Amino acid sequence: MENLIKIINFITSAELQLQLFWLKAAFFAFTAAGLAFLLIFLIRTRWFKLFFLLPAEEFLTKRPFNQRSAAKRWSKVRQRFSRPVDERACRRALKQAVGILDDYLEDLVPHFQAKTLSERLKLIGPVTIGNIGELRQTVELAERSILDATNHLSIESSLIYLEILHHAFIDLGLAEKE
Repeated sequence: MENLIKIINFITSAELQLQLFWLKAAFFAFTAAGLAFLLIFLIRTRWFKLFFLLPAEEFLTKRPFNQRSAAKRWSKVRQRFSRPVDERACRRALKQAVGILDDYLEDLVPHFQAKTLSERLKLIGPVTIGNIGELRQTVELAERSILDATNHLSIESSLIYLEILHHAFIDLGLAEKE
């Protein structure tokens, strides 16, 4: 028992603590550098962004993560197709609109649940998008007409498709009602 008290007194003595100060400082610096490296590494991973950074940003701004950028992209497409010139321009605007919808829904619906746009639309209900049935059909027809170069897409039909997409974007908060 007496030896134990001597050992405890030696360990807690001021002289030993002063001698070990630089060793403690070195371990503290090594630990801080390791944590900083780990944090920097984690910030660059998609997992960390999906589970920590994006929910924090959504909570602080009270809107989905990429809503602002998707709204800007949609307004540019909307301006472009407000005065369609030819069939090719309408096809390109339709392709961009479907791409915007796909990118936006990719962040709303977790990637492990749905990999394609049609799967994501099946998971989203009519509460999120009011015209979900029309939108599913429109996306299928638009993807089919975009991929098939022989399929002629008239300007009128592409404007109808874009109008249905516009209503979906209004429901998602990416566009304003006119």
